[in-house]
Order: sequence, then C-alpha cells, then structure tokens
Amino acid sequence: MMNKYSRWVALLALCTLMPFGESAWATLDAQPFSSLSVAIDKAGRQRMLTQRIIKAYSQELLEVEPQQSQQQREQAIALLDQQLDELKQFAPTDKVRNALGVVDALWIPFKKRASSKVSRAGLESLSTSSDEVLAASHRVVLLLEDLSTNNLGHLVNIAGRQRMLSQRIAKLYMLRSLGISDDAVVMALDKASSEFRTALHELETAHENTPQISAELADVKRNWSVFESSFRLRDGNYTPFLIARYSERVLSGMNKITGMYAAINSGNTAY
Repeated sequence: MMNKYSRWVALLALCTLMPFGESAWATLDAQPFSSLSVAIDKAGRQRMLTQRIIKAYSQELLEVEPQQSQQQREQAIALLDQQLDELKQFAPTDKVRNALGVVDALWIPFKKRASSKVSRAGLESLSTSSDEVLAASHRVVLLLEDLSTNNLGHLVNIAGRQRMLSQRIAKLYMLRSLGISDDAVVMALDKASSEFRTALHELETAHENTPQISAELADVKRNWSVFESSFRLRDGNYTPFLIARYSERVLSGMNKITGMYAAINSGNTAY
C-alpha cells in the first residue's frame, strides 16, 4: 500500500499532465436565451463566478500559476458583467427584474475591488462581499426556477449550483492556504463539500438522465473523489496546485452536465 507521501507524489505528478484552467472555460460559450432553462443555466453560472473570482484572486496571492489565475479572474469578471446585462434584458417578471437590480447594486463596488491589483487587504474585503453577491444571484435562480413547469428546471439549478460549489470549495481551501483558517472558513468548507455530495447523489438518481448525462456524472464523481480527498487533509500540508486543477475538472464536467439538462428542457436533445 502506498504511504501518504508516495500517494501525494503520484497525484502531483498527475497534475503536471493536466492543463490549468483550460477545459473549464472551453464550454462556457455564450448561448442565446432560447428557453427558460438557458436563463436558469446562465443565472446559476453567476453564482459560480462570484466564487471563481475570489478563488483566482487567492491563487494569484499564492503564486499558483499567477498568469493563468489572473486570466481566470479577468474572464470571470467580464463574463459575470456580460451575463448580468443579458439577464436584465431577459427578465420575464417584475420579481426577477427587481432581484437583478439587487445583484447589480452589489456587483458594481465588488467588480471595482475585484478588478484592482491583488492584495491581502483586498482579498479580506472581497471574501465577505462575494457571499453577498452570491446570495443575491441565488435568489434570481430560484425565482426563475419557480417559473419552470417541470423538474428539469430544478435539475438545471442543482447541477449549476455544483459548479459554484466546486469553486467555493477551492476558494475556501486557498484561504486556508493563505493562513485564513478560522472556524467560519472550516465550517463553510465542510458545509460546501457535504452539499456537493448530496446534490451529486440526487443528480445520479434523476429519472431524466440520458446515458450521456449518466456517463458525465460518473466522470465527475471520479474527479470529485480525488478533489475531496485532497482538501480533506488538515495536517498543515497544503497542495493548492492540486486543488486548482481538480476544481477545474469538476467545474468543467458540471458545466457540461448543466448544459445537457438545459438542452433537454429546450427540446434540443442532441446537445
């Protein structure tokens, strides 16, 4: 049996073969609002972006592939900004429109701070405000889901939230790697990982799954197993490079699955 040191050497060697930050963004292409499910998908992606921005910001401070991490941060800011405008134009009800107004009000100062040069003080400020933008963005998703007439709207929401959790877990791990390891951070990490496992089981057992979706979920589960075992170690030996790469793999898989559910609900089963 491999001892702990040998296991981590093997995992880190594997990471050198994995592209950093490439696969996750490959499927984040813009889609027209052809259906409510696509709107739920995009609104759900906003939740992920709030966490991705802080994750990338933290990686820059840790010097984890700093150029790629800066690119991640800048792309996430631009995409959140773009999709917020698209959602405001699409807003089908006054409730959704008002909820997007709350997001907009919180996003403006957050965007300004997130776009500035990275610093420890900037990170501490952004870490708090990112959860406010996250909560407001989640409210938009729930309002859109309420307009859905079948369970697929719910599945798009749940699968999309898994994207957010992959980035939230990585963000919290990066904060711990930077020495920000108070009880709140540890509890948030435990909660996020528990929620991911529960939601993954719900998706695996969904009656609406196609063979393609089931195969993608199996792949996510394999990557999640390595991802979870990595951030569960609490002996002070942090491996942010490993977490960065596996968070991208989980994000990429869940983004594809979310799009598949949205495509079924749009009547486009060839997705």
